[in-house]
Amino acid sequence: MAKYLIVFKGWRSNVPQSLRDGVRKQIEDELGQFDVELDFTGTQRERDLVVTLTRDLPIWSVFGESVRPSMNNEIQSGESTIYIGFMKTMRMQIGSGSCEAAFTVRDDSLGSMIANTVIHEIGHMLGMDTDGFDDGGHTTDRNNYMWSALSPPTAGSSAPPASTRVGDFFEYTVKRGDTLSRIVQSYVAGTLDKCRVGPSGLTWQMVWEHPQNREPGFVADPAKGKIPGRRANNPNWIYPGEKVAMINHNLRTQGYKINLPGFLGKKTFSPDQIKTMKEFIARRLAEGKG
Repeated sequence: MAKYLIVFKGWRSNVPQSLRDGVRKQIEDELGQFDVELDFTGTQRERDLVVTLTRDLPIWSVFGESVRPSMNNEIQSGESTIYIGFMKTMRMQIGSGSCEAAFTVRDDSLGSMIANTVIHEIGHMLGMDTDGFDDGGHTTDRNNYMWSALSPPTAGSSAPPASTRVGDFFEYTVKRGDTLSRIVQSYVAGTLDKCRVGPSGLTWQMVWEHPQNREPGFVADPAKGKIPGRRANNPNWIYPGEKVAMINHNLRTQGYKINLPGFLGKKTFSPDQIKTMKEFIARRLAEGKG
């Protein structure tokens, strides 16, 4: 009899080899209570839920995110993404011009972070993103797999607490010879600023369209054409001394360190959550849909 199939993509290429056995065991042990089949080879045909583990950095500050598309008012197979690259690369400002890795990459903590985030996102896709259940499945119980340090909680993702973020953007001052494309490429590569690194999908078009960049003194300020010798509304023309606003993953120190343990360690699902997931799986299998 067919089971609810969860296919993992990027398992061997993006989960550190030293962590694979432990992370896989934790996932298998927790999901063993459900009528699911786990394919860590990523070779089976995608049917019910696909979990992609990636080294990419997301546009927004999330460790994982999930979505269940709908078509003709019918929900489709689920898709979850786990951002291992974000866990390892995110930086934390500890003083003026001084920073360190925001996530302490020890094998035990990184493995726990990966496993807990995978299980958290699968929980969303096993029925806790529907019917308004527990605000999308999130809970205030730190020992629960669905606990989220978001403030306020947001259904369908696991992320650092909003209160710890320095801001949605940081300012870079244009230097002679800079182009917007080079600035963005350097930011994504992590070479623009030692305390900051940009998301993998960031483009110069996205930066140019950031609302902050239309403010006075920024590169896309529509009024800068009034300055002799300067062109407005053209990303090919930026000038030394202007500012560029770019999406910022940088975090403050203390709030993040206080909340981080909530993503780590041994966790459980509540009886109500287990019931919801089992009923969701049974319903989807009876319908012949993921």
